[in-house]
Amino acid sequence: MTATVISNENLPISGLSKLGATLTIDPKAIPNELSQQPVIVDCETDGKDNFVGIGICGQQDNRVFYFSTLQRDDLKDLLCKAELIGHNIKFDARRLNEWGIPIKSSQFYQDTMIMSYTQQRKERR
Repeated sequence: MTATVISNENLPISGLSKLGATLTIDPKAIPNELSQQPVIVDCETDGKDNFVGIGICGQQDNRVFYFSTLQRDDLKDLLCKAELIGHNIKFDARRLNEWGIPIKSSQFYQDTMIMSYTQQRKERR
């Protein structure tokens, strides 16, 4: 399997390119520096919660990595050890556990869904 890199030059001015980010699909290796910081995670599922793909990005990184398979030891190792950030991270953690990647609640670093609720509540006051 070869990695596909989608850089800013190939994208219209929207989405990732607005953020100055690049997307790599099925990278050959995960950069070591991702293990040194909280990792943003987003699991993609079908209508029956089966695995479709997973995106990861370092909290202080502008590179997004998308994986179409979980059958990678480097990805499993990273996800089992990293502090995780996500939107409804409990959902993603449950799916990852079902798919054989043990995630503990102690790994939850931030949940942007909960953060948005608290921010909205503050704004209503």
